[in-house]
Amino acid sequence: MFFATSGTSLHIGAVRQDWTARQVSASDFTGEAWTQVNGLYSLGQISGEWQTNATMLPDPCDPDNPPIPDHQKIARPAQTMEVVTAQNDADAGQLLMLSAENSVNPHAFMLTFANGSSRQFIAHVMSAGEIMDEANSVVCWSFGLLLQSNIARSA
Repeated sequence: MFFATSGTSLHIGAVRQDWTARQVSASDFTGEAWTQVNGLYSLGQISGEWQTNATMLPDPCDPDNPPIPDHQKIARPAQTMEVVTAQNDADAGQLLMLSAENSVNPHAFMLTFANGSSRQFIAHVMSAGEIMDEANSVVCWSFGLLLQSNIARSA
């Protein structure tokens, strides 16, 4: 069954002082004080790609043909996410996002979908850019997140 992102909310939590990137679970977020980031326009995607080591090995059954590359996963770099919100200077969540962009420490984040499931993770706010686009459009913030944990999924 499909579910839509309509009705999804984004929350920012507390700063994580002296955080070292690691695996997290839902219990790492117990008792977290969340502030909703209002005006969501786009959630983008959470993405990251494994770094690999390629080895060229000749085919022992057919040494006359070119070698076929063999790849091993060696490291998983941090995942990124871009969140776009309609700019609101009075929104507490957006103000926290701007503050987090000026901080060297990451923060807790939670996405809650309309069906009640959630995604929780730790991330740095790496950028806060203003999007102005067309002359009669809403001015938006574009926040670039760099994940410092896995994504803890809850049903």
